[in-house]
Amino acid sequence: MNHITTPSEASAEWPCPLGRTFHPPRDTCRGSDCPLWRWLPIPATDPAFQSAIAREMSVIASEKGSKSTSGYHKQAVENVMRDPKAYGVKVEPVRGWCGLGGRPEV
Repeated sequence: MNHITTPSEASAEWPCPLGRTFHPPRDTCRGSDCPLWRWLPIPATDPAFQSAIAREMSVIASEKGSKSTSGYHKQAVENVMRDPKAYGVKVEPVRGWCGLGGRPEV
């Protein structure tokens, strides 16, 4: 039961270990509606994030008159993290797990 998934998948598949304590009682997971639900942050390896970094490195290199993007990674990450939505990067997590059993291995 304790693996990383979306709240809707958890609600459809997981039994709830505390379901009988809710009002009304419930047999299945409540997903993100449960106080035990824990969110997995968006990883740095997310394709949208990586793409935004690469685009920003190109922009910075172009502004500096350089043909190489080498050396601009740190600045590109700072720029993207300052306003991720402007770069098309999701900031809201989409996957998580039941916090009752501790964090599962990723």
